[in-house]
Amino acid sequence: VIEGLEHVIKRVNENSPRRVVVTMSLIGTKSYSLDIALKKAFDLGVVMVASAGNFRADACDFSPSSSPYVITVGATKEEGDGLFWFNTFYNSPGTNYGECVNIFAPGQWVRSASILSDNHLQQSSGTSLAAPIVAGVAALLLEETPTLSAQEVMNTLISTATPNVLNFSVIPSSAVSKTPNLLVYIK
Repeated sequence: VIEGLEHVIKRVNENSPRRVVVTMSLIGTKSYSLDIALKKAFDLGVVMVASAGNFRADACDFSPSSSPYVITVGATKEEGDGLFWFNTFYNSPGTNYGECVNIFAPGQWVRSASILSDNHLQQSSGTSLAAPIVAGVAALLLEETPTLSAQEVMNTLISTATPNVLNFSVIPSSAVSKTPNLLVYIK
């Protein structure tokens, strides 16, 4: 992951002022070294979007979701106002939550490209599917206003999100007030 970020940093330095959005649909143990690389990329204006993780746990306990330099995305259900949570159809316990999550996006039964062929689609679920939705919105913001910094993109995503429409009844009561009740929105 760090080598990948170093490659992005190198390319941004070579092609400045080109804007870049990076999606990180991955999760791991907390890493100080990764945080340093994330800060370097952020300072260059790279917008980084990370999945919150699918462990039904505090996103602050993992990397890159704990980094203040990424937009951390939790997952909602396909329909309604609920969070993506375990049931017998999924192999994931459910979205992570907590103050390190910045925003939520649809993460259940998301249709995406498949490795099976050039024209095959598959449906998957989890925060790894919610994060690219937010990355796409970030890219559209940069297309509209290419001069936005990474922080300004993050601030815009948060300020334009739809507030208080998600039902947090499935997460621990101690985490409800710490988890931002924000659903990504784009005009």
